[in-house]
Amino acid sequence: MVEKSEDTMLGSVSLKRAAMSPKARLLASFAAALLLSTTAACSSPEQKVAKYTESGMEYLDKGDLGRANVQFQNALKINEEYVPALNGLVEIMEKRQDFSAMFGTLQRIVRLEPSNIDALVKLGKLYLIGSDENTALETAEKALALSSDNAGALALKGAVLLKLDNEAGAVEFARKALAIEPGNTEAVAVIAAERAKAHDNEGALAEVEKALAVNKNASILHLLRLQLLANLGREDELRSGFEELIKIEPETVSYRQMYANALIRQKQFADARVQLEEVARLQPDKVDPVLDVVRIDYQTDGKEAATKTFKSYVDARPDDKELRFTFAHFLRQEGDLAGAEAIYNALAANKADKPTRLRALNDIAGVRVVEGKREEARAIVDEILAQDSANPDALVKRAGLLIDDKKFDEAIADLRTVITAKPDMAAAKLLMASAFEGKGDIEYATSQYAQAVADSKNAPDSSRVFARFLMRQKNDARAEQVL
Repeated sequence: MVEKSEDTMLGSVSLKRAAMSPKARLLASFAAALLLSTTAACSSPEQKVAKYTESGMEYLDKGDLGRANVQFQNALKINEEYVPALNGLVEIMEKRQDFSAMFGTLQRIVRLEPSNIDALVKLGKLYLIGSDENTALETAEKALALSSDNAGALALKGAVLLKLDNEAGAVEFARKALAIEPGNTEAVAVIAAERAKAHDNEGALAEVEKALAVNKNASILHLLRLQLLANLGREDELRSGFEELIKIEPETVSYRQMYANALIRQKQFADARVQLEEVARLQPDKVDPVLDVVRIDYQTDGKEAATKTFKSYVDARPDDKELRFTFAHFLRQEGDLAGAEAIYNALAANKADKPTRLRALNDIAGVRVVEGKREEARAIVDEILAQDSANPDALVKRAGLLIDDKKFDEAIADLRTVITAKPDMAAAKLLMASAFEGKGDIEYATSQYAQAVADSKNAPDSSRVFARFLMRQKNDARAEQVL
């Protein structure tokens, strides 16, 4: 990529620098800083910063993002303004698609080096992703003011213009970028998107495949190709396309999830499971990837297989409390109250971890309610409130028991405490509505039911409760709308 950028060795602006990949620019930036520090007889802290950054870049080059991140962070602990290390973090964040952290780091770089074109271009892309087209355009113009023939900046401006429905201008700037840097991924994306927008998917695919011949490892081009193949109904080519993409970016979980979804649509469940298992392996601290594997086992082999799979993950992650709570919830849904309670009891046994203990006790109280053992449930709720008088889950459970006893005012008092602390808690508002319905205040009950549905983002359970209330009021038309 040809661009004008600050030459750290000479302290001046070089208008013609050889085309480099972002990683090559990162290495060049580090080498320049290292040479400068050597000629200036740098101090020991500066040597450590340079050494950590060099190590981080080596790990980055090998694809070991975890170790690379540690080394860049070590460098920044010594010098928080060391731009080569910050650039390294940006590379990692981009690969992990952690755009929020990437945005903040790029802003730091631009504050430290206002003439850093690479950072400006990446920052502009994030503004565009966030639908802030005006700021994205301003950022592109800043980069072009520093270097009018920077391919990245030209492509960024083209992308912004396309978003602003200026197709002719978008293609013009994208073509300029490609004249400077054949295969520039962002420029190709602009041209392909313009062709697709004009319903010329074949033309768009031709542009992408031509660019892939130049830049075969550009993941964005592979993604575009996959989308265009799907648009054209060429499902038979999607599988090999995803395999190529994952070979390039094996640790990018979103690509594996997309591939799994495509395989599921084709009813290739075993192959989809392989991808979902890998996602779970890549995200060992998250619960949702485990649930995806469990769901596919449930769909293909039933409850017993899904339960076995879930338990295997729980056993492999014994310290993951959230996963254990989720497994217990799964067992409750499947009617295994005893199995769920065994997990809750184990979690509640840790008296040193009060939040976990109280959460587990709340869930045990919930099991008692389902079993119809109201007095046992009430005793557990009282135990929780003796330790935490404002515990929202316990107050909600007590309110439910009070409503069953027709003690509506006492229930309302508890629920007001909860809603004051957690105004978006849909369960509390559903019970509040039920309490006012019991008191005969139908107008207020209606507003609370409606608010609860809104707070739950129209969750099916909340909507059904509201609909049943409306049917009790002979308002079948609105009940149908709610459902």
